[in-house]
Amino acid sequence: MTDAPRILITGAGSGIGAAIARRIATPGMRLFLHTGTNAEGLRTVAKEVSARGAEVATELGDLSDPTVPGHLVQAARAAFGGLDQIVSNAGRAQRSSFGQLTDADLQTAFDMMPMAFFRLVDAALPDLRTSMQGRVVAVSSFVAHGFGTFLLSPGARHITGQVMHVDGGLLLA
Repeated sequence: MTDAPRILITGAGSGIGAAIARRIATPGMRLFLHTGTNAEGLRTVAKEVSARGAEVATELGDLSDPTVPGHLVQAARAAFGGLDQIVSNAGRAQRSSFGQLTDADLQTAFDMMPMAFFRLVDAALPDLRTSMQGRVVAVSSFVAHGFGTFLLSPGARHITGQVMHVDGGLLLA
């Protein structure tokens, strides 16, 4: 039995999520990799990290669907007997200006990123609270360039989870 953490990485089919998976893949590491629709990219990343000795499970799912974050946590538990860490990396941006952006576009982006983040952490709390390695990492990338003012606001810091620490409780700093 390994003491390596059991890690769920969203958005692992390409970009930052794939790079994180490749970087942390070591023998005994248990990685549950997710992507929305990039099945080929996810298969490639899974094959690469498996070749480095990591135990890998994968799942596709649209995080804007409110049932998917909980399903991913349950699937990670089924694959590895629990979950120690989350790397919340998945996201997408509707690159539109005011006047072009619709309510539906904004709602989908909100459901995909901060709400999915909340749902993932909420579903995983029993595991994270009891794990000696409980951690949550929230990643943001190009979205910050288009919506930097919002992402730097005090309220958004708490929504996007810039810093999260799990140690017998939950603290957003």
